[in-house]
Amino acid sequence: MEDKLTSGHDDIKDVGDLQFRDTFIPRIGVEYEFEPGIGFSGGIAYQESPLETGVNKEINYLDARRTIFGLGFHATAQRVYGFKHPVRFDLAYQYHAIGEREFRLISDQTGNNDRVKTDGDVNVFAASISMQF
Repeated sequence: MEDKLTSGHDDIKDVGDLQFRDTFIPRIGVEYEFEPGIGFSGGIAYQESPLETGVNKEINYLDARRTIFGLGFHATAQRVYGFKHPVRFDLAYQYHAIGEREFRLISDQTGNNDRVKTDGDVNVFAASISMQF
């Protein structure tokens, strides 16, 4: 196994004929504190796909542009029974708008030449409790 890792052989790169481009991801966000320890944040980001072409040979890697909107809320409790340090509570939501993009999946093994499309929405919810020390 160690020999494979040190040989520089990349299974993904060598299987498909994928071409990638450099991407720039613009992001903007705001954070507002209502009072010390309680506030919200929000932001937006736009991400182009690094995958240059829509033709994938022997590998199923699909990616499309996406616009991401995020909202978050945080509150810090300075004194919580049984804890020596402040405890922070975070709630967050992200909405991902996935752009439409067509791909052609080609397989020499099965002879398939399928056309597929990416498109859709993703909703992500997250919550965390952390101790600050």
